[in-house]
Amino acid sequence: MNERQYFQARKKALADYEDNVRSLDKTWILMHGCQPPKQPNQKAKRQGGGEADDRAGSQLSQVLVTIIAEMPSQFNTLDVDKVLKAEHCEFANTSRSTVTHALKRLAAISMPPLAIIEPGKGKRPTRYSKQFTQDKPFATQPADVNVDDI
Repeated sequence: MNERQYFQARKKALADYEDNVRSLDKTWILMHGCQPPKQPNQKAKRQGGGEADDRAGSQLSQVLVTIIAEMPSQFNTLDVDKVLKAEHCEFANTSRSTVTHALKRLAAISMPPLAIIEPGKGKRPTRYSKQFTQDKPFATQPADVNVDDI
């Protein structure tokens, strides 16, 4: 094999690889209805936070408020994580840790009225309860919650 043959074979192999990746992406889109997840090494590195990070956190908080509204009066972190990954494929790569921290932030500001019944320990998830009071009815729509307070 000479240099010219090597570069021709390399070009063909790259073209075949790109075709396979496109086919795989199309299959994912057909099965899940959203863009395929990024590989972990393709995620942007977080350096001091930024506007994009803040928007992503706000979007996650809004989605969590919607999910919590549909949950029974008592639920745990795993329940929320399962619904998030099943119904909101744009958050399919969101780690359970991110969901846990977002729920704790929501519980800390009581927006929506949310209380920690039993803190998680080890592999046991944190259990939450919706708090219904007359002065603080549970927010059923994301618009009812100001996620900028989070």
